[in-house]
Amino acid sequence: MKPETVRRRSPLTWIPTVYFAMGLPFILVNMVSTLMFRGLGIDDARIALWTSLIILPWSLKPIWSPLMEMFRTKKFWVVSTQLISGLGLALTALTLPLPDFFPYAVALMGVIAFSGATHDIATDGVYITELSKDQQARFIGWQGAFYNIAKVFAMGGLVYLAGALKERVGIVEAWMIVMALCGALLFLLGIYHLRMLPSGGEATAHAGSVGEALRETGAIFRGFFRKRYIGIYIAFIVFYRFNSATSYSGPAAIRLLTGACGQPSHQGIYGERRPECEILNRLGTIGYRQHMMFDHSGEYDSFLPTLRNETGLTADLESLGKNLAVRYMGFDDEELTDTLALLRYWQRTLQRAKDKRTVTFMNLIALHDGNRLPRHGRAEPFKPRAQKLLDDLQTFLRELERSGRKVMVVVVPEHGAAVRGDKIQAPRLRDIPSLRITEVPTMVKFVGLQGLPDAPIHVTGPTSYLAMTTLIGRTLETNFFSKKGGATPLESLVKDLPETNPVSENGQAKVLEYKGQEYLKQKDGDWKPYAK
Repeated sequence: MKPETVRRRSPLTWIPTVYFAMGLPFILVNMVSTLMFRGLGIDDARIALWTSLIILPWSLKPIWSPLMEMFRTKKFWVVSTQLISGLGLALTALTLPLPDFFPYAVALMGVIAFSGATHDIATDGVYITELSKDQQARFIGWQGAFYNIAKVFAMGGLVYLAGALKERVGIVEAWMIVMALCGALLFLLGIYHLRMLPSGGEATAHAGSVGEALRETGAIFRGFFRKRYIGIYIAFIVFYRFNSATSYSGPAAIRLLTGACGQPSHQGIYGERRPECEILNRLGTIGYRQHMMFDHSGEYDSFLPTLRNETGLTADLESLGKNLAVRYMGFDDEELTDTLALLRYWQRTLQRAKDKRTVTFMNLIALHDGNRLPRHGRAEPFKPRAQKLLDDLQTFLRELERSGRKVMVVVVPEHGAAVRGDKIQAPRLRDIPSLRITEVPTMVKFVGLQGLPDAPIHVTGPTSYLAMTTLIGRTLETNFFSKKGGATPLESLVKDLPETNPVSENGQAKVLEYKGQEYLKQKDGDWKPYAK
């Protein structure tokens, strides 16, 4: 078939399938494999360590992308990596019955990860090369949709299939079937794209270009690993399925501050105090001085008085009235402090206080809906505010590392922003606490220690505040900061953290997940499938 004939095909003949093929290996390696290994009896520490390592190719793929431009077409790389990933999954299935299957399965997953990351580079190259800017804009939604369909297919369909097969043929055979089916699917997609995918342009290899590509690759590699504070970006613990359990700020803060007792009902977090659950006050009994700082006054909706009543907060709001730089105006016209200014003020305050042990509760609402820049009448979009917050956090962590202070930084979002709606709830509304809103990216970072692992540690099971408070407790019990590299491996800190079934609720609705499907109950109604 002539190239010009292929290029005349509708982009819809290949965009959905190629972006589905992009998402599938990543979800399988990053998420599904952890469930498989756990079901096959591998302990969480080994799973956390090795899955953290095998997904690194997706972070490091810019290093070898220049070389790909030099050899063969982008179509060649797309098709080849799909066939390689398919074969790798099939071989993974064959390793599972072996007595010591884990190292072989991990090695094959590493090959699949490298192949999948290479596939991502080539796929985006085909998309950019073959489509005009107008077409790229027109089909961008198809990209994301089918990448997400791959996620639902893997985390919902395949996991459900493995569970159903487990009852009939056994756990090992169930996962063998699932891995083999995925391998066959990717192999068939490779054959399909061999015919349907446009070339993405010819290779440009010649003596000069190859040399330039090698030099560029070397420069990228050296630049990546010579960053002075590269450890700040990649040595941390990430909770992938952390459920904040609510879609509102007040209940989220109460749940965090009383997380030592797990996840009670929405009504259960109000009323009589439970001192045994109050994490800050429990830390106070062993000598940790309590601090509290907000980028707001805490007055709206009686946020701070409610926290004092329900969680026993005793510290003064030290950020109040300090004339710090203002970044936004809230929807109620309250001035909101600049995040970096507040973080730097916290550091100055603790340096002056010279307390040996402190614990700080900090609440930031820079990402709340309706915030606007001063002297602007229109709300600032979410994306630039999110980028500003992440940039400020990154700068703060660099400065904190330079200070030499030993700090455990815990970042827990209150809830998602609901930027996108669904079939039941319009964008920006959070009356129904869907898991799409309450499942939040949560991070723990240990600052001031040398010798920590370069790769992030992933906690992939369903967790909530009990897991976080347990991790804090283990950090204290092991005296983690007492030795270079930590008193115990990070993998040991996260091993067997308590899991919490995904349940979210507020005053008028509850949402839970059962066998990969979300269900909704509104007030006194019946449980019904949540239509996304």
